[in-house]
Amino acid sequence: MSDSGGARGVRDDFFRASALQLLTALIADVCLSDRTEEDDQTLRQVRKNLSEPEPKLRARLQSIYDNSRSDFVKENVAAFVNMTPETFSGVYANAVKETHWLSYPNYAALVSESTFSTNDISVGNADVFINIDLKTLETHSGLARVIIGSFLNAIYNRDGALKGRALFLLDEVARLGYMRILETACDAGRKYGITLTMIYQSIGQMRETYGAATRRANGLRVRAGSRLLPSTIRKRPTTSRDAAARRRSRSIRSAAVSSRRVHRARARNSLPPDR
Repeated sequence: MSDSGGARGVRDDFFRASALQLLTALIADVCLSDRTEEDDQTLRQVRKNLSEPEPKLRARLQSIYDNSRSDFVKENVAAFVNMTPETFSGVYANAVKETHWLSYPNYAALVSESTFSTNDISVGNADVFINIDLKTLETHSGLARVIIGSFLNAIYNRDGALKGRALFLLDEVARLGYMRILETACDAGRKYGITLTMIYQSIGQMRETYGAATRRANGLRVRAGSRLLPSTIRKRPTTSRDAAARRRSRSIRSAAVSSRRVHRARARNSLPPDR
């Protein structure tokens, strides 16, 4: 799902969260309800089920709720069984928009075939190079978000049990838009063995995507040309020891300044009146 680093309205939040729940319900039905052949348990099949006309999709959801053996599937589907048609239309439109790129067979094949497993990169003996042309990246950024997110999740699932470190080198990352999982990788990826390098064309692209979070990110190093920008570097979180050291340093400087002022005042008072 696409996301935004800024604040959204309550209406937008509702439809986005509901669309995510609908996609979760359909994915869970494909994988857990024993109604789909194992070879068809893919995102491409999820898109096929979702792209049905609204009345047919609502009938499918009712059937899933009535016949699924999975409590998880039923709980996620239940919210849509008696949803008003107007509200369901808004949720349906959001879900269809987010998965539109799966309608293209070549894009769907990238995330639906079985020749490669994301767990392969967590073993530590595989290098993966993904080249998505700029036009596709701008038009269907969801494709890149799914691939990058699945690779990062494969590393997270190892819970730190990784030989060496895994480098994620992302070029033209501004085209991906805001990705919460990348922000998480900046803040917490170190302990999982993730080294994240994101290449932007300018600092303005970073601020446009992440806003104030660009300045707050822990462990973030920003390089512009061949120089590091001190104003945007924060190598590690500030600790209480660091804060105490700065307070002591300020106190010492303040005391030194006060001592010099007293010394000058005494020198002036000791001068003869005619001076």
